[in-house]
Amino acid sequence: MGSYQKAPQKGITKLQYLLRGYFVLLLFQLIINRYKKKSFYWYKEVIESNGETLYD
Repeated sequence: MGSYQKAPQKGITKLQYLLRGYFVLLLFQLIINRYKKKSFYWYKEVIESNGETLYD
């Protein structure tokens, strides 16, 4: 039995369980600093040139 099914046995409603998970994901997105890797700019250039830069 997964923790979602065990939640009511522990006195936690399923709604509380789901909201807690959503809150954790939201908080995680706010805390983590995201950055673009070098490959992002390379791939962006390839797309903009329609693949021409692959043969340079």
